[in-house]
Amino acid sequence: MSDSAPGRGEVDELFDDLLAHLVDVSPTTATQLGDHRRDAELDDWGPAEADRRLRTLGELRRRLDGLDVLAPEGSRRGSAGPGHRGSAGPGDDGEAAGDALLIADAVDGMRFELEGLRVHASDPLYYLELATSSVYDLIRRDDLAPEPRA
Repeated sequence: MSDSAPGRGEVDELFDDLLAHLVDVSPTTATQLGDHRRDAELDDWGPAEADRRLRTLGELRRRLDGLDVLAPEGSRRGSAGPGHRGSAGPGDDGEAAGDALLIADAVDGMRFELEGLRVHASDPLYYLELATSSVYDLIRRDDLAPEPRA
């Protein structure tokens, strides 16, 4: 594999770590993803927990930044210069590069929600939505055909 291309394994590991983080910090997200070990719990939004989430997301973003695919075009290691998209080399994986960009966008969005919007710290309706959506996720019946659900 080329040193200038993000490895499929690196991107998959970052995704797995992001998913593990979401399941760890959010029992409601875990339930939505089908992990029912913590169905009786709600998300902890204390100040220390919000800071922990930000630290973890910051670390994930730093790891993403370490992947050459997120470097500006033309400045990648081994780049052929301006216009080189990193897809001509024998070890390059355009799909992994696209996945890395999607993960980076997701991490950036979560960080913006925590640092910029701070809805968890300013809007009491956030907690009402958290509780009601959690209950809904437990009582909806995805296992039934669409007709009996109505």
